[in-house]
Amino acid sequence: MHLKIYQSIKNAGAVVHTHSTYALVLEKLGFDFSKFSLAEAELLLGKVGIVDFFPPGSKKLWEAVEKEAKNFKVILLKGHGVVTWEESIEKAVNLALIFEKLCLIEYLALK
Repeated sequence: MHLKIYQSIKNAGAVVHTHSTYALVLEKLGFDFSKFSLAEAELLLGKVGIVDFFPPGSKKLWEAVEKEAKNFKVILLKGHGVVTWEESIEKAVNLALIFEKLCLIEYLALK
């Protein structure tokens, strides 16, 4: 999955893959990731790509992530986790952390 992003996106200097708790909880609750309540979300993340569930390590997962990564730097893997990519490791990690914090805010707002 990581290798596919590096191979297909010239300026991808780092790929981060997490198993983000709040992102996965929101996905299970049916949250629409295009509708974060904070206006800053789109400015900080851009749009979020979404990949249906495929078994971890499967060719179908690699291909789906590669396709989404061409249009999105933050990708939710349904039932699995999150992938982010950027020019540097610092930026890719930051995207993953911001995404998870925004998901935490949305989850807490549901309570």
